[in-house]
Amino acid sequence: MKSSRYGIPLEAIGGMAAVKEGKGINLTTPQALLIHPPGLVRRGISFIKELQRGGRLTSAAIRLIGTLATKEVVELNRDETERFLRGETLEEYRGGGVWVIVR
Repeated sequence: MKSSRYGIPLEAIGGMAAVKEGKGINLTTPQALLIHPPGLVRRGISFIKELQRGGRLTSAAIRLIGTLATKEVVELNRDETERFLRGETLEEYRGGGVWVIVR
């Protein structure tokens, strides 16, 4: 089974536990859920940020499983990568406000 938005196999996060934290979802190990140290602010890594129009993967999530994405992926050449890193808008990839994974 794959996520419908990015085509990432759900097995990529198999064995992990999802924890609602503020306006997002963190991933952690089931073992970490058994630990309750005083003053614990967050468990696991920030994985999904909730927005008004749904959720988006965080940068940490993309670094972990983004290479497995088969949908909503933009492949950039060297020139496009340099422009993107300078903060320029790449008009040829401008879409309807869809979050994409940039490679």
